[in-house]
Amino acid sequence: MTKPSVLIIRPQQAAKRTAGLLAARGFVPHILPLSIIVPLTPAIPHQPYDGVIATSAAAFAAPLAEDGAWLKTLPFHCVGSRTREAAHDSGFTAIGHCALTARQLAGELCQQTNKYFLYLAGQTRRHELENSLRAAGIRVDIIERYATHFTPPTATQLAAVPRPPGFILLYSAKSARFLPGFAAHIGANTRILCLSSRIAAAVPAQWRDKIQVAAAPVEQKLLALLPF
Repeated sequence: MTKPSVLIIRPQQAAKRTAGLLAARGFVPHILPLSIIVPLTPAIPHQPYDGVIATSAAAFAAPLAEDGAWLKTLPFHCVGSRTREAAHDSGFTAIGHCALTARQLAGELCQQTNKYFLYLAGQTRRHELENSLRAAGIRVDIIERYATHFTPPTATQLAAVPRPPGFILLYSAKSARFLPGFAAHIGANTRILCLSSRIAAAVPAQWRDKIQVAAAPVEQKLLALLPF
């Protein structure tokens, strides 16, 4: 018997990977890309960095400029296995810490005194990582490598959303705030699966009883909430 439909709310490229995993397990995936990743190509500072940091695979949505190739030989520290894979695919060879969260990564890097890092960041971020490092006396420069643009669902997108989906996967707090736009599609038995408690807190109050939160903020734990 076919398993329930799953609505995946995340950028198209990442959502396609998730959809493939779900389809292979018998679910019916539907992608609702309410955000897009726009690559940015800022100039690379030429400083004596001790390492490079990234918290999202989106930092590698555009290739590094030729004058930044030297960064690929520096120790690379990141959040998430997807970011690590994207860095490796981009030519980074000295993979160091790979943490589950920005807070965990900051804690690990704060143990390294007298270090100087370059952070390949997004325009929209929580600033938790750089603030923690700077508070510990660690120097960090930031270049913004991507922007995330959020848009409400269009009429065409809404028409394609199943009524109701069995599950909704949420990967960001901003996406959670768009849920009222397709309230009519959320059924009595729809479950809203959130990557983190911060995302769950952004879900409108009327659907809080439908929420389940991943045991850790990684996709593997999020998908583990589904009835495989």
